[in-house]
Amino acid sequence: MSSLSEVELLARRVVASGSDPLALAAVLVWACGPRRSPDVLRRRLRDAGAAGPDATRVTADRLARLARDDGGLDGPRADVACRVLGRWAARGVRVALVGDDAYPSRLAEGWPDVDAPVLLAWRGESPATAGPGVAIVGARNATGYGTA
Repeated sequence: MSSLSEVELLARRVVASGSDPLALAAVLVWACGPRRSPDVLRRRLRDAGAAGPDATRVTADRLARLARDDGGLDGPRADVACRVLGRWAARGVRVALVGDDAYPSRLAEGWPDVDAPVLLAWRGESPATAGPGVAIVGARNATGYGTA
């Protein structure tokens, strides 16, 4: 079984420059549990009153703290997180949590009250420093309407 330290080592390979690999590892391990998603952490922060003009500057740390406080971060969830991180690393993917320098500030505006993603993954140039871009969002179980 994997531990948080093993996940952190893999997170160092994919985390965006200036981002905290331990925060990414904690959030990812937490999200790999049943009926969990990074968006649940966003809603919990919003409900705890973490919103405000300075919220995005400290969000990555708050997300990691909330993930750590909500149960163990090792065992089967860490195994899944290691597999995810290994695949991301093999494909040259970089990841940033909301509030990190590499996360686009315009996307984070108003977070956690807005529905921006908790973590952002990309290949190539950082979206925070790139010009205009295109994002593709998909679903595992797309409806007939969504595939038309």
